[in-house]
Amino acid sequence: DARMRTFVAVLAYSGLRISEAVGLRWQDWDGAGTMRVMRAKGGRPRAIPVPEKLQVELKAWRKAQRAEQVAAVWWDTEHDWILSTDVGTHWDTHNARKRFKLIADGHPAKGREGICPGAVPHSMRHATATIPNSPAHARWWRKVRAALPSTAAALRVGPPPSSLHEVDDVG
Repeated sequence: DARMRTFVAVLAYSGLRISEAVGLRWQDWDGAGTMRVMRAKGGRPRAIPVPEKLQVELKAWRKAQRAEQVAAVWWDTEHDWILSTDVGTHWDTHNARKRFKLIADGHPAKGREGICPGAVPHSMRHATATIPNSPAHARWWRKVRAALPSTAAALRVGPPPSSLHEVDDVG
């Protein structure tokens, strides 16, 4: 869904820790190329670049999120989280990890194959530092794009190094 596509895109493009990603508010983003991470590790805020492709994803998610807000019976308007629940409340790291695991490992009961078995949200942090031109990188992201078509098609970062061998057979 759009929420998970945005979550994966934020992790992949920014290299943020999961707690930093779920702590982002719309006011932290300037709507262009900079985001302030106010709830960073160590308690010191920092600014990070927001690549154009992540900007596109965030704008699309904002539109979808506003539609959710209109449809909701109640919405948390006090905090305005970027990655929120379907009623606008803070999305905690435990639930975010569980949902990420369903994408990474798959959901056999629903016939869904995982895109990178064993990966965790922190893997995306490491992925931002990998070389994006290897054949294994290309195979991994083809698998991601197939699982999350509208967002992952735009992602251009590398996979966690430990996952490269797992996708050697992907065409």
